Amino acid sequence: MLASCSEDKSVFPTLTQDVCIGWRIDSAITANPAQFNVLERSKYAAIYSYTEEILQQLLESDGVRNAEAFSWQIRVINDKSVISAFVAPGGYIYLYTGILMALDNEAQLAGLLAHQLAHIDCRHITKMLLRHYDLSTFESIAAGLEQAELDSIIHGLVNGSSTLKYSCSNEHEADSKAMEYLFDTGYDPYELINMYRKLLTCSVVAQFFAIHPWDDGRIENLEAAWKNLGARHGEKYTERYLDFKKSLP
Repeated sequence: MLASCSEDKSVFPTLTQDVCIGWRIDSAITANPAQFNVLERSKYAAIYSYTEEILQQLLESDGVRNAEAFSWQIRVINDKSVISAFVAPGGYIYLYTGILMALDNEAQLAGLLAHQLAHIDCRHITKMLLRHYDLSTFESIAAGLEQAELDSIIHGLVNGSSTLKYSCSNEHEADSKAMEYLFDTGYDPYELINMYRKLLTCSVVAQFFAIHPWDDGRIENLEAAWKNLGARHGEKYTERYLDFKKSLP
């Protein structure tokens, strides 16, 4: 089992500051439709209801530490040419329609959401930011006083960068936590593994793996985690997911 999420609370931002900086990032993203064509919730209520119901099931896992502390939100970005997903601190998850179209079933989407949820719950981005900024600067960004730095953070979250790129350790930890969350639902946890296998066959998935670096041991580690947790299967909801994909613009 990988080490649990932990931080030195004496020099670490509060959970509220995570929510604040996430809100700043989200506000900037939703205010920039030229780059981020976020689907309107009022117009595409069914899409948000479908994805957020899956997220809610995952948040009910006993393994999620900050289910109540964070402001969990999904944003769907309408760009089928981009097969990627990214997150912001405090509970914000961004899914491109390209990655939603690439997946085969609802259980794979649950796996994708579980992995993104784990990055947020383990506060991986906050830890990355603190390797680049001191706590005072982090607090200024969260307060909205550093727009240039906020823009740089968003670019790194979306595209990957030297300062905002998950480590292989982060990825393995998020995989391990995601598998735990999935075992607390009725979904087939093994579809997390199949999700990665599917993404690895896609020709335009470089952006996803620029953010979420891949190494050859991940499938093997996930297989071991799946077996250690009971090696069970569950529901895939393939037909329901195909109907969902038809609803995407």
